[in-house]
Amino acid sequence: MGMTKLLLVLALAASSLHHMTWTERLAVHRAVADHLKSEHSPVKEFSVIQADAMGAYVRARIQPLPIGKTDPATAILKRDKGSWKVLVLGTMLGAETLKHYGVPKELGGQP
Repeated sequence: MGMTKLLLVLALAASSLHHMTWTERLAVHRAVADHLKSEHSPVKEFSVIQADAMGAYVRARIQPLPIGKTDPATAILKRDKGSWKVLVLGTMLGAETLKHYGVPKELGGQP
């Protein structure tokens, strides 16, 4: 494979949406738990039911437990110095909010 093709493959891999591994999801779970604790949220237990990543960003669907106690939410996280940081978490994150945080369009942000 030529250098040009290799660079193209690497660029496409880095820019594509992917589902996170269990280990990556665990790191996201920890970041969301820390965020909820710092915000004095009544949600103490939750599950990350979906986590998609694109570059340094993650969109995670959060299901508070027990189910039905509160509505599911979406968390937007960004990798900063090797760890995930919650940028925003809510039940109705609009396109303008996602754009404000620089979220890629593949994760719901707008160009």
